[in-house]
Amino acid sequence: MKVNFDLCLQELVTAWYIGFLVLIFSSFLVYLVENKSNKEFATYADALWWGTVSLGKICSSDCQSLVKTQSEQWIQFLLLKEMTHKNSS
Repeated sequence: MKVNFDLCLQELVTAWYIGFLVLIFSSFLVYLVENKSNKEFATYADALWWGTVSLGKICSSDCQSLVKTQSEQWIQFLLLKEMTHKNSS
């Protein structure tokens, strides 16, 4: 079975692009929700940093960090719900 390298590369680039857009959009939403009540999200750059660090935690399977904000609690809840749904299928 031959694997088309161009197709694999296109899928990889598409996945990275979608992941980047999700990071930008989710960081913006977290900024809108948290900036008035949480001093750690004073600027959009702070929210983008949070998103990058959170993505790094998820990618490295480091799920033992302390949940500090309400946004982090919701994201953790949704991710765990999705993972358990996929594992039960």
